[in-house]
Amino acid sequence: TNYVSRSVYVNNPQSVQITSALNASYCSHEAGFNLQATPSGGTFTGSITSSYFDPSNSITGQQEIIYTYTDSNLCVNSDTVSTIVYIQPTVYITTTNNQALCLNANSLALFASPFGGTFTGNGVSGSNFNPGNATIGNNQIVYNYTSSDGCSNSDTMNLIVNTQPTVNLSSFSDECESVSQINLTGGSPQGGNYFGIAVNGLQSLFSPNFAGVGSHQIGYAYMDGNGCRDT
Repeated sequence: TNYVSRSVYVNNPQSVQITSALNASYCSHEAGFNLQATPSGGTFTGSITSSYFDPSNSITGQQEIIYTYTDSNLCVNSDTVSTIVYIQPTVYITTTNNQALCLNANSLALFASPFGGTFTGNGVSGSNFNPGNATIGNNQIVYNYTSSDGCSNSDTMNLIVNTQPTVNLSSFSDECESVSQINLTGGSPQGGNYFGIAVNGLQSLFSPNFAGVGSHQIGYAYMDGNGCRDT
């Protein structure tokens, strides 16, 4: 019996490794970066462009990146790494009144979505904005939220606070009950309205004979061009 035999040499594939360390997870807004692997000259495939991994361009969820290398003997080997990409939450802040506020106005409730974040800024206490504790002019309110996956986002809004006018009222002279009307003066700034018992605010008149004997309080209220009022 005749036969012929030939030897076959089996080559060991080149060891391959992705040397860049991946975090266990990323948020979809995080910056991308290049991955490194040895030996050089191989090809990355999977959730990656060339060698650049960009969480913002990746599909959310489990991500697998494979590096494949073919050596001089045409032996192929690969290494695989994985991570998870979580979506960045969409955050929105609002309030019942985003118009300019007066320094002496009541506190304003702040609202945001998703629930569970934190409001910060001048005049903020919890989820309320108190103009009296804020800065005259523009106040930036920030809402920060972190999801259960550890991904954060924020939204901002601006609330303007105007100072209230300084209102003064001079003392009045005593009057006799028999007097029918007197003109009220001494309120400043001009353009406000007097108020009280037996007071005609539109005409700035006080009627002692209608008010009767005794002490009577007369007030003066003024509203400025910003709609801020004081007495």
